[in-house]
Amino acid sequence: MARSRFGHRNVPGRLAVYVPVTRAAPANGFLMTRSSIYFEEVYRAHWAPLVRLAFALSGSREVAEDVVHDAFVRVSTALEELDNPAAYLRVAVVNGVRDRHRRVQVAQRHPAAPSGPAPGPDLDETWEVLQALPERYRSALVLRFYADLSVEDVARLLRCRPGTAKSLIHRGLKKLKERLDP
Repeated sequence: MARSRFGHRNVPGRLAVYVPVTRAAPANGFLMTRSSIYFEEVYRAHWAPLVRLAFALSGSREVAEDVVHDAFVRVSTALEELDNPAAYLRVAVVNGVRDRHRRVQVAQRHPAAPSGPAPGPDLDETWEVLQALPERYRSALVLRFYADLSVEDVARLLRCRPGTAKSLIHRGLKKLKERLDP
């Protein structure tokens, strides 16, 4: 039977998980303590049902495995102090899935800013030609038409007189037209 990259059985239509069972001492030479043996037993007993629960809540196997892993990491330090670790882990998994859903919803409400202008298919050539213009012409055209500023505002930002700004805009448009219509 095929296994995923995490060692889980791939059963169509069913979320079945495989938890490797080993009792050998770790390769790093450390002895297994009583708490680490208890953690291993709890992990083996509850990992698969918790992954199925998280999968049912999230709809994603990757998210389910991540949430369950995070829950075990959080509980690992205080596992022996818990009266019912299964219940605690179950609550941690449900809360973890809720946190994931919340983060996804916030990310959808606040999309990342675009990295640059995304021109349409008909503007590709125009943007390329605009980038090839000398910096003063390009600045004048972008400020006047893209930023929709008045000639006086363009002149103020370029630190020139309004007549010079008009001349830069006119000459920039002329060069743009020459390069677009050969």
